[in-house]
This record gives sequence, C-alpha cells and structure tokens, in this order.
Amino acid sequence: MDNETEKYYENYIEMFNTKGWKNFTEQLVEQQTGLRDGWASLDSSNDFFDVKGRLTVIDTILALEPSVRAGLEAVLAQEAEEDQRYADL
Repeated sequence: MDNETEKYYENYIEMFNTKGWKNFTEQLVEQQTGLRDGWASLDSSNDFFDVKGRLTVIDTILALEPSVRAGLEAVLAQEAEEDQRYADL
C-alpha cells in the first residue's frame, strides 16, 4: 500500500476509534429510528420528502465506517495475495 493510501485509511480508522465518532453515530441511529417510526404521522408529501432526505444523509454517514473498513480489508487481502504469489515463485 502506498503512503497516501495508508494515511487515508489510518486517518479514518483513527477517527472511527474516537469516543466522539461513537457518540455521533449513536445519535444518528437514534434519529434514524425516530424518523422511521414517525412515517405514519407525516401530514404531507413535503414532510415525506424532508424525512426521506434526512434518512438518506443519515444512512450515508452511517455507511461510511463499514465502507472504509471493507475497503481497507480488500486492500490488505489483495496485498497478502500478491505477497503469496511472490513467495510461491
């Protein structure tokens, strides 16, 4: 992994391991649950689209950590595979 890619993943992993990130994502999950539970009480299509937009943003943020971690695992697996190929030569 080149230095730039390594730093990219290090920065994200460092952020994900902070208490602040954990607090932030916990709050987002609470908001997400509240918004999803409130579908039945929406009064207008404008309210629907407002909630839909909020949920899209929350879902995108909550997907960041698993996405970055999966990307890192894929890069590490590819490197391990390449190392094994060279070792087999």
